[in-house]
Amino acid sequence: MKILNQYALLCAFAVLTACGGGEKDKPKDSPTENKPATEKEGKTEDAKPAEASADEAETNALKTINAYFESLSAGEYEAASENFAKKVVQWITIKNTTPKAIAKEAKRFLSTKKEVKYTVDAESFHMMGNTASVQVRQQWTGYEANVEVEISFDKSAKMFSYIERKAVFKKQKSTPVAGLEGLLKRIPKKSLPFEISTTEEFKDMSELCMKVLGSNAEDIKLMKEGMRGGIVRAYECFWYPISEDVVGVVTGNGGRIVMFSLSTFNRKTGEKIDEEFIGTAGGMMGMSETAQVSFKKDLTIETNSVISEPNYEENAQEPFKTENKTYNYTVSKGGGIKK
Repeated sequence: MKILNQYALLCAFAVLTACGGGEKDKPKDSPTENKPATEKEGKTEDAKPAEASADEAETNALKTINAYFESLSAGEYEAASENFAKKVVQWITIKNTTPKAIAKEAKRFLSTKKEVKYTVDAESFHMMGNTASVQVRQQWTGYEANVEVEISFDKSAKMFSYIERKAVFKKQKSTPVAGLEGLLKRIPKKSLPFEISTTEEFKDMSELCMKVLGSNAEDIKLMKEGMRGGIVRAYECFWYPISEDVVGVVTGNGGRIVMFSLSTFNRKTGEKIDEEFIGTAGGMMGMSETAQVSFKKDLTIETNSVISEPNYEENAQEPFKTENKTYNYTVSKGGGIKK
């Protein structure tokens, strides 16, 4: 879990930051099935887009996300807004808006910034049903943050909801956790091998665990403010030994969707080495996901996720359909994590 630094900044300007038709002419010898529209009772209708497979939906969603942020980086606000549906349920905190209004607000805010650049972290992309979460680095002169966004798409892969869930303000150099070894003695410890389920009832994160993830008193204060404001929930952590000098700390945070993560630390210096999301719990819009996470003796981690979503297929026998996915991670004795 990325440290929730600068939550105050996020809350202050979260509202500002992110910002066909009739039948065509055809050759006489073209086959009927190649027509772009269907005929019904003497009228011509646009052919409806075919239902995309899960893999196609993920690919199309990521293309839309990349196109949106590439246009924002280039200062092409109208082009960026074309990645939204005609009616947008929510954009940041603005509800019931339109692409035109989004383009106007994005231009108003970003056009005053220098060296604007958005970078999508494709490795963090995760999709559940028609809703995806992904981390995006936002940069302009004097500012840099990693923002986790939650985006919902229609069947044409157009965005109809865009919400920024949390931001991690980037520091030039991460600050080591002071007294990490002492803190570990007061936090629950597990020994390999073990398993956790994201359906378990986790306690809200204590200030002690915040000290492990936050580098100073100001960090902890901002994290608490974010929790009180309902922006995010943080859950109790535990740790386990990876090698003599390296430990892994597991935490969970989020809103309707809770992302569990593994952070590795040098237990002597308190420096963070690496971090990675390892499981998800929660849901939205009728969809849900749970995970069983296995931590093995050889330091590998296996996450088995179960995704459930409403079954809209005609004559469906079951109201919901499920999909199982497996993710594997390798943790080195030096603390590096590879998915």
